Amino acid sequence: MTKEFAFDKYISDTFRSIGIMPNVKGYQYLSYAVKLVVDAGKMLKITREVYPEVAKHFCVTSVQVERAIRHAITTCWGRVKTENKMNNVNRIFGRDTLCLEYHPTNGALISLLVDNIMLIYQSNLYIDQESQANPLCHVQC
Repeated sequence: MTKEFAFDKYISDTFRSIGIMPNVKGYQYLSYAVKLVVDAGKMLKITREVYPEVAKHFCVTSVQVERAIRHAITTCWGRVKTENKMNNVNRIFGRDTLCLEYHPTNGALISLLVDNIMLIYQSNLYIDQESQANPLCHVQC
């Protein structure tokens, strides 16, 4: 399994387990945004750096990206409440601090996802043990 495939699979599995489904347009934008931040190795400014880069990649506006990601999160949080997926959310993010009443902001969720992915990749759970490449980068750096 290549690192890029493993990275994409991990993101997909994580999204599905918390209720973000691929049929929601914001899914693609959110996935790409997470990859951008992980590749950068640090948290980027969401409005000034992440949205414009995602928008450029998908040939849409930054406003459309922000709205689609917000819609994906709102939809996800509705599923979390109705389908009792809060245990998945807490297991993935390692926190009991996420409140059911209010969904996280776009930046907060991206930050939580990136933090989780960086921890997983640093512990080498989803990458090839023999690889000497940067574990935070899903393509050869």
